[in-house]
Amino acid sequence: MAKNVSLVFSGYWRDSRKDGLPKESGIYLVYAGTPKPNNIVDLRQLLYIGESSNVHDRIAEHDRYEDWKKSLKKGELLYYVVAPASKEERTLAEAALIFRYKPPYNEEYVDNYPFQPVKLTLSGLDKEKNLPPFLYKDNKGVTHYMEPSLLIESSTKVTA
Repeated sequence: MAKNVSLVFSGYWRDSRKDGLPKESGIYLVYAGTPKPNNIVDLRQLLYIGESSNVHDRIAEHDRYEDWKKSLKKGELLYYVVAPASKEERTLAEAALIFRYKPPYNEEYVDNYPFQPVKLTLSGLDKEKNLPPFLYKDNKGVTHYMEPSLLIESSTKVTA
């Protein structure tokens, strides 16, 4: 039987304002994006998915930070989103999200999901539509989001 995990994301924090990130247990996503007027961000790509008992401190001291910065195009900044999660939820959710979406700066879990089955419910960033986190923008400019419901049963079975 799959473990149910619900992640409610909040954000987006600009890299220059990452001191405002929560000092709590959770999952975090790192994005490349361009700032727009009225506190709007045009996100281009999901770069990394991580988990920590203290998201603020983990991001502040992350060993991949310079790699993320090098991947930015002219005018882009790093942005972060966070969902609170317990230790067990963090481990399962991080592995499942990495396995499903394969961000370019993640290495572990990209080809293997080694844990119990998990059913993720993702929400929280679009106040009107309650959409899950942004995934990427394709070459036609179409925005793609993570599926709002995702079942990872093994390294060979993913149901969206």
